[in-house]
Amino acid sequence: GVGGLGHLAIQFASKFGCHVTAISTSANKREECEQLGVTGFINMKNVEELKAAAFTFDFILATAHADCDWDLFQGLLVDSVPPLDCQQPGRQRAADD
Repeated sequence: GVGGLGHLAIQFASKFGCHVTAISTSANKREECEQLGVTGFINMKNVEELKAAAFTFDFILATAHADCDWDLFQGLLVDSVPPLDCQQPGRQRAADD
């Protein structure tokens, strides 16, 4: 998610020279993310953007505060490495997550 922790993650990763793509359900966050240093942006509600990004990520750092569609994220990763989930402490993920 592109909130407090997401903002920090974007800024740190971009300063370290990483190629950073923000993934959000809010298309209106694109410009804000570009100002923070992203080199790419995916609107999760845009099927064409998701298709274009399939199997192109080496790593996903999930900072969303809500439950995520883990199957969708898995489809973005090059290898079968699970996304790193940095959601709220103490939150219990379902057994199939």
